[in-house]
Amino acid sequence: MNLLDKQPSSDNLSELEVVTSRHPQLTPDHPLEVLWDYHTGPETYYHGDVHYVLQLSIVRHGQIEIAYENYRRTCRAGDLWWTFCWEPHAFRCLDKRNLIMTINVNLDDLGEIGLLGSSVNWLAPFSATPDKRYCPQTDTERDVIQQWAERMTHVYRRRPANWLPQCWLDFHRLLLHVIERLPETTGMQEDASDIRVYLERLRPALELVRTSPVTPDLQTAAAACRLSVSRFSELFRKTLGKSYGHFALRAKLGHCAADLKNGRLLLKEIAQRHGFCDAAGLCNAFRRVFHCTPTEFKA
Repeated sequence: MNLLDKQPSSDNLSELEVVTSRHPQLTPDHPLEVLWDYHTGPETYYHGDVHYVLQLSIVRHGQIEIAYENYRRTCRAGDLWWTFCWEPHAFRCLDKRNLIMTINVNLDDLGEIGLLGSSVNWLAPFSATPDKRYCPQTDTERDVIQQWAERMTHVYRRRPANWLPQCWLDFHRLLLHVIERLPETTGMQEDASDIRVYLERLRPALELVRTSPVTPDLQTAAAACRLSVSRFSELFRKTLGKSYGHFALRAKLGHCAADLKNGRLLLKEIAQRHGFCDAAGLCNAFRRVFHCTPTEFKA
C-alpha cells in the first residue's frame, strides 16, 4: 500500500544537494526527453532538483521515497510522481536495486498535438497540490503504467521511423488516462479551452522567468504580456493554479541555489540580486522551501 501521509518537516534535508537544470535541449522540434536513473540502496540521503520543466517520474524497479517541502510519499514499482515548474523536490532509494524513468517536458509545448487537444487541461496532473496528484492505487493500475513505460522505453531507445511524434502522442495518451481518473476538484475549474488561450497570453512572462537569471517582478511580468497587474494576476492563478508571487518565489530560490553553488557571491549580494530585502529575508524563504539555511546548503 502507498504511504500517502503528510509527515512533519523534522526530517533532516539539510544535506540535500539541489541541482538547478535549464534543459536547453528541449525545443518545439524536440519537446520531450526521457532519462533512466539506476541507483543502489538503501540510501540515507536525498537527491534534490529544481527546474523550469514539467517532470513525470515512474518507478520501474525498487522503492522510492519522494519529498516536496513538507509532503512525503513512498512509491513502489509502477507508481509515479509529478513535478511542477520550479517546484523543489527530492527522492531517496529504499531498496537494494532501483530504476527510475523520468520524462521532462517544457510547459510551453505541453498539449501541442493539434486542435484535438484544445479542450483538455493538460496541466491538471502537474498543477494539483502534491497530495492530490495521481498515483496508482491498485496493482492493475500499476501494470498499466509499467506497460506504458515499457512501450515508451522501446520506442525512445530504438528510434524507429517517426519515433519522436510517436513518443509525444503516447505521452499525451498517458496524460489523458490520468486526467480521466483525477477528482473534479483536483484540476483547475476553468474550461480547458480557456486555459489554452490564457497560457498563450502568459507565454512572454513564462519565457522571461525561464531565461532570466534574475526572476522578473510582478509588474515586469505583466508588462511583458501587455496586461494590467490585476488582469495578469487573475489569469496566472486561473491558468497555473497558483499566484505569480508563489511561482516567482520558487524560481528565485532556484536561482539563489545556483548562485550559492557557484560560490562567487556573498549571501547579501545574492539576496540583493534576487530582490530580497536582506540576507535574513532570503534565509527565511530558503528554509521554508529547502528545510535548511543557505549557509547549510552551501556547506
